[in-house]
Amino acid sequence: LMVDESTGNLYVKDASKFNFEANPTITAEVEATNEKNTDISNVTITLTDVLEIPAVIGDFRDGGVVFWVDPTDNTKGMVCTVNDQAAASANWGCYDLFSPTTINGADGTAIGTGAQNTIDIVASCPDAGTAADICTNLSLGGYTDWFLPSKDEMTAMYNNKAAINATAVANSGSVFDEGVLYWTSSEFDANKAYDMYFFDGATDATLKLNVFNVRAVRAF
Repeated sequence: LMVDESTGNLYVKDASKFNFEANPTITAEVEATNEKNTDISNVTITLTDVLEIPAVIGDFRDGGVVFWVDPTDNTKGMVCTVNDQAAASANWGCYDLFSPTTINGADGTAIGTGAQNTIDIVASCPDAGTAADICTNLSLGGYTDWFLPSKDEMTAMYNNKAAINATAVANSGSVFDEGVLYWTSSEFDANKAYDMYFFDGATDATLKLNVFNVRAVRAF
């Protein structure tokens, strides 16, 4: 928490923590300091449940643009950022021509597997600047739980790219680059991972050392 000294407004570093279903009450330590003294107090914040708004493809909410809505609960879904996090500059990571390594996990392709794929990649491949590392370390819109989309999550983004592009541009973002490839978090084998060509939605398995674009996503 941070307090604006001039207005008294409270600001939070990670808005995802203020989720009624996950954390109906939150305990925080507040430190107040003046020129002479410092005082620390524990406070309890009680959240109030509110009627959640159904998500619609193309909505700008929860840090990005909605590209998938859960068919079993239309208040839940996924959003992508309004800009690419890397422009043809990030490799998938952990490629060794002489000793190829299969990541333990990271082979999920379905919608809902991208987050775990990303965790698995970063756990086994600590190299900085990889596609998964970029998404893991992204802090945007008050959220820090971004990840590299799985193959099917990326396909959902492609299928709704017109709506995403329109909303992204309307919110100071940019359209997908249809002339390049985008990494997914879905590993194919020790040497390759899946990518997507945004011109026609084609997916292929290519060498992990290639440098492609990255667009982060998160679930809400």
